Amino acid sequence: NRQHRIRHQQVAPFYSGAMARIYSGVDTETIQKIIAIDLTGPMLIARHVGAGMVARGRGVIVNTASQLAFHGSATRAAYAAAKAGLVQFTKSAAAEWAPHGAR
Repeated sequence: NRQHRIRHQQVAPFYSGAMARIYSGVDTETIQKIIAIDLTGPMLIARHVGAGMVARGRGVIVNTASQLAFHGSATRAAYAAAKAGLVQFTKSAAAEWAPHGAR
């Protein structure tokens, strides 16, 4: 995994790498892996980094989503759902941290 140095934090890029297929054919383990990588992972990193940003009174977190977060897909349902969740989490975290100078 490539890692990018961003000031005092290191952030690893996330990508589920799950192949596109019809949702009814996707096993539970694959769904859980997609959610863990594309939603839970960024949320946990944001929680960790966000605490420091709030304490310093400044900072920005940028999460990346996909058009699938807004439009869905016939063959990428779990990925689209995870990215939609990430979009809403990012908005919620920004609203929570904004009064503390972080977003």
